[in-house]
Amino acid sequence: MGAIPKKVNRLAELAYKYGSDKSPALGYSYTDFYYQMFADKRNSINKLLVIGSGDKVKNNLYMWQDFLPKAKVYGIVNSKNLVLKKNNIQTFLGDRSNPIKLANIIKRIGTNIDIVIDEGSKETRNIISSCRTIMPFLKKEAIYIIENTDRQQANTAIASLNNYNCHVIRHSRMISSYDRLISITNKTA
Repeated sequence: MGAIPKKVNRLAELAYKYGSDKSPALGYSYTDFYYQMFADKRNSINKLLVIGSGDKVKNNLYMWQDFLPKAKVYGIVNSKNLVLKKNNIQTFLGDRSNPIKLANIIKRIGTNIDIVIDEGSKETRNIISSCRTIMPFLKKEAIYIIENTDRQQANTAIASLNNYNCHVIRHSRMISSYDRLISITNKTA
């Protein structure tokens, strides 16, 4: 890894420290968005869930643990090698394409999750299915974020999730065509 660029926010520093692809220096520009969204709420976020896949999910969980000092950080992973319970981090082996198993994991974690970050699948049907399964369990103020969507996926997801408030967040300096987020909240929030 090269040197971290100067003038970055704390979350980007942590992403770089842990080798997370959320850092603009290592993959995507998500840390800029997340910092703006959550910096002033860092001490009030109690639970964060990351739906992820691959080895980078561990790096992302450590990044969030350091950034959110009071939060329990949970992950849903697709490999036994990624299951862990350490400090304020716990991961569950799960299949996001199975709504019953996904709902059972949410019940184990508890429904008082503040933030869900879906960084797992690039398959539109899985993205939509996971959101539809999890959102009804969450408290009204929860934020569900879908990463790694291109324009067509974002449009399809928003049309399919029309009973929620959905907003596409896109950086003007996109690193890739998948470098956009969808922020989803309950309409009553």
